[in-house]
Amino acid sequence: MTGGGGDAESRLTGLETALAHAEAALADLSDMVAVQAGEIESLRRDNRRLQIRIERLESGFDEPDEAGERFIP
Repeated sequence: MTGGGGDAESRLTGLETALAHAEAALADLSDMVAVQAGEIESLRRDNRRLQIRIERLESGFDEPDEAGERFIP
């Protein structure tokens, strides 16, 4: 009764291979999420800076922002 052992070993090897691929994919996705989080934060800062400039233009106030930048339309 040794016929079933190879099948179980083959299934285990297949599961280990699938797990290794899933772990690699998860690591790749995690890296992508980290990069995108940084990009989103940068875009939020840019958006806020532009909102402030728009508010200043609408109010007629054209002083330099906190970074010392002055908006010239």
